[in-house]
Amino acid sequence: MLHISDRGYKNYESGKREIPLSVALAFCERFDISLSWLVTGNDCLRPDDVGAAIDALVSEIFAESSKRGLQLSPAQAGKIGAYIFKTCHTNRTSPTQEVGAVFELMGEG
Repeated sequence: MLHISDRGYKNYESGKREIPLSVALAFCERFDISLSWLVTGNDCLRPDDVGAAIDALVSEIFAESSKRGLQLSPAQAGKIGAYIFKTCHTNRTSPTQEVGAVFELMGEG
């Protein structure tokens, strides 16, 4: 798919040879991954995805707080949101998976 030999790929993967930037970028584009993940093993959100992630997170927080009959201050929602955003990014989970658990840990369930 990347037009490189099996041997070349194995050399890159084993660290025997440095992967050329052009090959790394082609790999990222072809498999829809970030260069950060390819180089460091740590993923990061692309700028286009950040807005959608924040929108989903805020919606989930307010839906869950409404379901539980809670009114959050902006400061509370911000702290909860920041924690969940980091947790989702680190664990590669969705806000839906994390929000209920966070409210349970807070004793709000």
